[in-house]
Amino acid sequence: MYEITMKLPFNGHEVDGTLTLPVKAKSMIIFSHGYGRSSLMPHEYRLALAFQQAGYGTLVFDTLGVYEDIPEGPQRFEFLSKGLLAATNWLHSHSEYNLLDLAFCGSGTGAGPTLQVASELGNVIKAVVCLGGRIELQKMQRSAISTPTLLIVGELDFEALGMNKKAVLQLNSPKQLAVISGASHLFEEPDKLNEAAHIAVSWYRKYLASGKEESETLFKPTI
Repeated sequence: MYEITMKLPFNGHEVDGTLTLPVKAKSMIIFSHGYGRSSLMPHEYRLALAFQQAGYGTLVFDTLGVYEDIPEGPQRFEFLSKGLLAATNWLHSHSEYNLLDLAFCGSGTGAGPTLQVASELGNVIKAVVCLGGRIELQKMQRSAISTPTLLIVGELDFEALGMNKKAVLQLNSPKQLAVISGASHLFEEPDKLNEAAHIAVSWYRKYLASGKEESETLFKPTI
């Protein structure tokens, strides 16, 4: 397992990022969140661990300190979108990583920017997974998204559930809405995040190159 901490360009700033690359990995999943410092979001690292166990690289980075004063709404959405685009372009152009398949994993208010940036980058992004996504701020036409998109939402996260039901109807790309029974916004109930991780990995397997044999990817993450 190869892991480094790096500085990433993020909308005119630099932010700390952790890049983890399992042996023989052929794909990288880039995380997008809108809550603040990723170290304060343990569910992100638990998801990243599950993806790593399935043979995928992960990139998780912090944005707190460069946007913490930006209020919820269109301004934050635009900031996160531009930052995610800058970080993804940097990774895609880097000589060590430019042969990897790239995918997004967005959560909360970071989910909308993943769809925005995926639509701008076209086939550079092979798959998108959004968990508990607050995607009502998305200005673009969802019908313009061509990237295979999976929306995962908790049954008890009523606000996000309504948003995601509307959003999935507007997507013209390969798409799926997965509702986790008995789960709330951050899938904090016992085994619910593990269930969401399994569904996400199944989606990535469809669209990303894997460095593992099929038999090896039947992992049982303890997240």
